[in-house]
Amino acid sequence: MSRPLKLSLALVALFLALVTAPVTAEAWLFSADVLIHKVGVARRNMKAEDARLTSLEVRGRLELVGDGARSAAAFFDKSIDEDDPRITLASTASYRFPGRCRIEAIDGGSDGKRLSASSNNGTNAFENAETPIAILEMFADMACPLLDGRGGYDGPLALVRRAGVKRTFVTLGRAEDRHIAYVIGAKPTDANASSLWVSKDTFQPLRLVDRRAQTAREVRLVNYDSPQSGRWHPRRIEFFQEGRLIGTFFVDAATPNPRLNNAIF
Repeated sequence: MSRPLKLSLALVALFLALVTAPVTAEAWLFSADVLIHKVGVARRNMKAEDARLTSLEVRGRLELVGDGARSAAAFFDKSIDEDDPRITLASTASYRFPGRCRIEAIDGGSDGKRLSASSNNGTNAFENAETPIAILEMFADMACPLLDGRGGYDGPLALVRRAGVKRTFVTLGRAEDRHIAYVIGAKPTDANASSLWVSKDTFQPLRLVDRRAQTAREVRLVNYDSPQSGRWHPRRIEFFQEGRLIGTFFVDAATPNPRLNNAIF
């Protein structure tokens, strides 16, 4: 074999080795801590652009499915289809930055009964806690600190630590079949590990999977570009347990910088 041919074959072999070799996340992606920092920066910048957002009131509907629907129906004395248990409640999510939020659901009646959960810098509280509604707990425990860019004492970094997300691993995945996302803590197809998904283009949080508890929990934040919710809040928030959808918060309208009573948190 001639020397030029040997050299050519060696170069081809080297090229193939380079393009087929696995590439570590550290070699070509942001580190997890940098990504989490960028989530906070992006959301703080949006607050500054959106009339210096200090509070937000989001009105919409909370649709519960399965056991949560049964519990809510019993609480509000409503009848539902046991073959397909669902109930839709008028709901309001209130945010005061940093670190405080509240989700409240009512049946639209005149008796004033309500279900609510609030988060105040990592301390959660539940009104009518004897009625177990997993979505309310997940809203306060996962969605609230994830959406609050500054986060008070319980921002995105504390949240991923609490969810058991491994900050040593970052890769790319596709969220909602549309968005390219950084995936922190797991491969996109790994259903057994906690992970945080962040939009590659905007650094908005898209998905949080918490696999530490006996029951796997997941929150998905969908569509930050709707006229109903604006850029800061997603158009809907979906809640999953063990891969099954247990409910969705749909946004109808959002009011920036409303007057909110601190006592509600």
